[in-house]
Amino acid sequence: DCKIETSFTLNIYEAIGYLYLDITLNIDKELLLKILNRNLHLTNAIIGKGKIKDGDEIKDASSFLIPLMINGIYTNATLSENLEPKLSTISDELNDFTKNTHVKPILGGLELSLDPMINPCTYSLIEDFEDEIEINSYWKDISYIKNTLFEDVNSEIRLLKDKNLLDSVKDMNYFGNNKADFLFKSYKMCEHWFFIINNEISNIRENISTENSNPYYWKQLKNKNEILDLNFLEFNTYIMKHIDLLPGHPTRLRIKEDYRNNSKKVQKDRIDMLFKYIDQVKSALMNLSTPGHSHDEMFLQEETEKVNDRILMLSFIAMSIPSIGAILAPGISNFIKIMAGCGILLLPVIYILIRGIIKKIRFNKNK
Repeated sequence: DCKIETSFTLNIYEAIGYLYLDITLNIDKELLLKILNRNLHLTNAIIGKGKIKDGDEIKDASSFLIPLMINGIYTNATLSENLEPKLSTISDELNDFTKNTHVKPILGGLELSLDPMINPCTYSLIEDFEDEIEINSYWKDISYIKNTLFEDVNSEIRLLKDKNLLDSVKDMNYFGNNKADFLFKSYKMCEHWFFIINNEISNIRENISTENSNPYYWKQLKNKNEILDLNFLEFNTYIMKHIDLLPGHPTRLRIKEDYRNNSKKVQKDRIDMLFKYIDQVKSALMNLSTPGHSHDEMFLQEETEKVNDRILMLSFIAMSIPSIGAILAPGISNFIKIMAGCGILLLPVIYILIRGIIKKIRFNKNK
């Protein structure tokens, strides 16, 4: 049991709810060495198991502090809301959300949400400016500047011995964590898109199998799919806009080439995986829109056939007028007049019957 002086700095990014928590711990050398000798992660060992006094009550530090910070930022904000019932006013809903939270949301499907998950930096940083910690086999020298910056990959700890490089190392930790969290949140957003699309499939399948002919349903489905496409386009463009702007290691640190190359490889593999996720979501959205497009094409074909039938009927009538005049002319026997009149009247009837037979044959063939 011990008391550790602790301070917190919370940073927030917009769009996908990225929060960065900078925790500073004032730990004496003896306690720090005990933690290092046990190969424990500093954040998990101290914050994860730490306690805090709230009045007369002792509470877990993480369960008390993190909600306290989140509520301080999002007191009046709705963090999650399904906008499907509000498609006609979706722009107003997004504007209100931005006004209340000062954050421009990126929608997952039709869900308006902001993920307030706080992420301490992956790598803890030990400021050993008095050179009190001995460098052993656990530590790897990652800078060309001798005796300045070391890393223990297993415990995710970096050790800095030169105070002049402190700001640069903090930037390295900050932006490195930013990269990892940006990609992690992007993966999660893609997974959420898969979940949304999967939920839509059963409803569309049911309406196709029951041959739903309600034009309102198909119109709403088309509008919904178009909004889904636009929401994903916004997410995709946000990713593409920021993915190339992810910074590397500060040049002042003179990070060793093998370390930089390994970091780039890991980063490239993660980005390639994200692009595969995005391509799969694109393909799934296209397939989700196919039934609506097919219904529109079938409806257009049926309406075109109706128009063609009407045009042909008008053509029969136009052709019949001079024929009727010729039949009524004197000198033609009544028998011929009756036969000619029946023939003129039977032409559209025969056409309608033939069209009906053709449609029935097509239907039975495709059944």
